[in-house]
Amino acid sequence: MSIENKRYLKDNKYLDWLAGITDGDGCFTISKKGYVSFELTVETSNLKCLYRIKTVFGGNIKPGKGKWHRYKLHHKEGIINIVNSLNGRLRNPVRILQLDKVCALYNIKLLDTPSLNYSSNWLSGFFDADGSIYINTTFVQVFISISQKDKYLLDQIAFVYGGKVYPHGTTNTFKWIVNKKIEVLAMTEYFKKFPLISKKMIRANLIPSIYEGYSRNWHKKRLNMVEEKKWKELLEKWSNYDI
Repeated sequence: MSIENKRYLKDNKYLDWLAGITDGDGCFTISKKGYVSFELTVETSNLKCLYRIKTVFGGNIKPGKGKWHRYKLHHKEGIINIVNSLNGRLRNPVRILQLDKVCALYNIKLLDTPSLNYSSNWLSGFFDADGSIYINTTFVQVFISISQKDKYLLDQIAFVYGGKVYPHGTTNTFKWIVNKKIEVLAMTEYFKKFPLISKKMIRANLIPSIYEGYSRNWHKKRLNMVEEKKWKELLEKWSNYDI
C-alpha cells in the first residue's frame, strides 16, 4: 500500500463513508476452512464507489449479473486493514455480527460504535448504497429516502437528520422520507459538506434548481416559452443522471 493510500486508514471522513456503504451493501463471510472475504456490490453506474475502496485496500472488481459490479477482498493484509477500519464504525446489527465473528477469528476486540451525529460521513456512504432522490413533477415535490427491511437504522437517521419513517406494505420494508422543503434543502447542505460518491450526487446538486424553477413557474406549460424550455432541460438532466 502506498503512503498516499495509507493516509485513508486514518481519515475519519473516508472511514465513516466506508462504514456507511458497508452497512448498506457490504458483507463479511467466513468459509468452512476459515478464510475471510469482504464483498460489496453496487450498480454499474456507481462503479466509482468500488474503485474508491479498491485503491486503498486492494482486491478485485468484477461484473455481476445485470447492471451490477462486485468488489471482493480476501487477502489477509487487506482483510485486517478493512476490519480495523470498520471496527467501531458500523451501525447495521447484521454487519456488526459479521464483523464480530471476523474479529474473534483474528483476536481483535470488537469496539462499540458511538451514537450517530450530524457531522458524520456515515450517512453519505449509507445513502450511496441504499438511498434515492426522486420528484413528483405534478406537485413539484422532492423526496429524499432510504428503504430498509428493519426500521432500526432509519429511526436513528430520522432522529438526527429529520424526516419520518413509514412502513411500506407493498414491499414489506420501511422507508425514511424527507419531503418538506426546509428539510430537503438542509439535506442538500449536508451533501455539500459530505458529498455522495455515487451518481446520486448529480440529483442532490439539482435540487436547488428544481425549487428555483418551481418558484419561477417554469413548470407551467407555455408553448415556445423560454421558461418551459428551461424546465424541460432541467427535468432531462434529472432523469438522465445515470447515463
